[in-house]
Formats: sequence, C-alpha cells, structure tokens
Amino acid sequence: MSDNYLGAFGPSATRRANCPDCRKPTRVSTLFERIDRWQDAQNNIEGLIESYVFQCNGCEVVFFARVTSNSEDYVERTNPYTGENFPYYNNIYVYCPSVPSLPIPSWAGLKLALQDEQLHHLLSSVYQAINSDLPVLAAIGMRTAFDRISEILGVNVDEPFAEKLESLRKDGYISGTQKGILEVLVNAGSAAAHRGWRPNSRQLVTMLEILQALIRDHFILKGDVADLRAVIPTKSEPKKSAD
Repeated sequence: MSDNYLGAFGPSATRRANCPDCRKPTRVSTLFERIDRWQDAQNNIEGLIESYVFQCNGCEVVFFARVTSNSEDYVERTNPYTGENFPYYNNIYVYCPSVPSLPIPSWAGLKLALQDEQLHHLLSSVYQAINSDLPVLAAIGMRTAFDRISEILGVNVDEPFAEKLESLRKDGYISGTQKGILEVLVNAGSAAAHRGWRPNSRQLVTMLEILQALIRDHFILKGDVADLRAVIPTKSEPKKSAD
C-alpha cells in the first residue's frame, strides 16, 4: 500500500460519498479525515482504517464515513494501457447515518401513523431490519404486522393464522386469491420464526410487496379515494332553453 495513498475517496477537491439524506453519491466537503495504518508482522499483513467527516454540498447534512482494507483482501486486475497486473484492494464502507438500501415509502410515514401508530412502528421496524441485513427478523416482523392488521380489522387475536385468513375472507376484507397470497407471507414468517429460514433479498421484497398491498388497500387507499371523490366536479344540470 503506497505512502502516497490519497484515501478511498480520492483527492479532497473531487470527493463524492453516499449522502444519507440525498440517498445517493454527492459531492462533499471534507471536515475531518484520518488514515491509520496497522501491521501484523507475524502474519505479514497490513491494512488501513480511514475515518472521515463529510458535509454534503447539496443538502449540507454532516455525516461520518469509515473505510477499512487490508493487504490480503484484493483481486488482480490488468492495466488496459500497459498490460501489467496490479492488486485492487477491497474497501469496506460504513456510513453513519447509514444510507437505506430500501427507503420507506412516503405513505408509510405520518399518514399510516395517524391510522394506527403500532402498525406504523411495525412496518418501520421491518424496513430497519431489511436495511440492517437482518432478514430473519424482517420476515418475523412482517408476520407480526399481519397479526396487527387482522386485529385492527376485527379478527380474534387468539385464532390461528389460517383461521385469521379465513375470517378476513368471510368478512369481505380479502378475496380468495388474496388469501392464497397472504398464506405465503404468513408461512414465510413462520418458517423464519420457528425453523430459522433466512430469506434472500428478492424473497424479502416479494414478502414486503404482499404486506404493503394489504396495508395500502385498507389504511391508505380508502382515504385517498375519498379525498379524490370529494374534488371531482359533478355533472352540470342541463341548461333549460328560453321560451
């Protein structure tokens, strides 16, 4: 690792980093930086710990970034101009506040909290678990959120999940097709809770889409439809012809 190393973000005048508020890489000003080198002479390993405090040049939020690397974690790459091989070190980036990989939709904020604060908290916890790479907790949280939804809709909390789904169908809250889809969500959450099943990111997104569709239908969309109905102009009365 060269002594002329400029850091993982390059020269300070052109640095870009993942802004937690803008939720994308932005140009930043560097308020603080420090590069610490460490060595393990016995195992012939060395590495870097880089610490930065950045300010976004757009929204002006201040955030922290930490980058770690070591001499054993690299791949060989080839310079296309010279044909020479060189080591490309794998940098591990950690931001605080973290940049969510899956942002919470706008309707899941105040609008949902006004409908039911507990459900709002459960859905926020699910997103936090997904963005913290805790898929098992996220899956369990989604099953718990379904439990809360069924309770709000008047289903007996002591009923097994299968009976809760059937009660929702009988009461007209879901169709037979929706019941089958929600069974998949509930079974996935149960597998995570009782059998240690770990869903991958694609599976988590599918589960989240199922849950969010149920929440939007019963707690968000109805209000939005009522607001829309209130502003639609009515048909004008036909004009009477003058005698």
